[in-house]
Amino acid sequence: MDERFFLALSSVLPVVLYPLSVVCACLVLAILAPLRAGSRRVLTAAALCLLLVASCGPIARDLGRSLEWQHPAPAEPPAADAIVLLGGFTLPIRPPRLRIELDQDANRLLGALALYRSGKAPLLYVAGGRLDLFETLGPEAPDIAALLRELGVPETAMLLETSSRNTYENAVEAKRILGSRGVRRILLVTSALHMPRAVGLFRHQGFDVVPYPTDFHVVEIPEASGGSAWSVIDLVPRASSLAYTTRVLREWIGIAVYRFRGLMD
Repeated sequence: MDERFFLALSSVLPVVLYPLSVVCACLVLAILAPLRAGSRRVLTAAALCLLLVASCGPIARDLGRSLEWQHPAPAEPPAADAIVLLGGFTLPIRPPRLRIELDQDANRLLGALALYRSGKAPLLYVAGGRLDLFETLGPEAPDIAALLRELGVPETAMLLETSSRNTYENAVEAKRILGSRGVRRILLVTSALHMPRAVGLFRHQGFDVVPYPTDFHVVEIPEASGGSAWSVIDLVPRASSLAYTTRVLREWIGIAVYRFRGLMD
């Protein structure tokens, strides 16, 4: 498969399968398609049910737990040859934004910084480019490096990779660049939700991967608090739950596609 076509497909396919996209498609068909009244009711009911399920807090958390808890962060990470920090958490300078800003996965930056400061590896490898089908944005790695420099990481301790556009290319480029330096064991830093896909891809490239996940959304409820995993109010549909369910589904779709193509362990 042509790589550019695959990139375009991997960008469009998840969007088509997102819960909100399916809900809208059902409603459009129910309103505009020449269907019988019974079929319209079925489509409308299906759209409503899907929206309620995808927006339900307990369901969203259970789906997220299935990915986020696969690779717990080690209490005492071992030493490694390099810390690999995956991008995807910065917002470039674009008016009226005057500085590089961070999005909801910014704890990747803090996790990698903590590992470096604790001396777990001498090299902080920053991946990568930016998935931009219209090629109007530059790579992300230099923006991340600029932030790390502000936080005290010396230029000599960083190695930037600027061409990868997705997690698979992150792993392939890391193998090419780090492999030539004899790097075998890596501390892989990315969001907990993204970690299963990233670990499978990097292990497929032959790395000894030590996962160091960040940005956990699903956490344990302390028994001492007397709380429970969910309450009745959690059943009320929420946009935040819908957004999280959508992110989880995107990860599962990505895992399925990469495994189908034989690109991950």
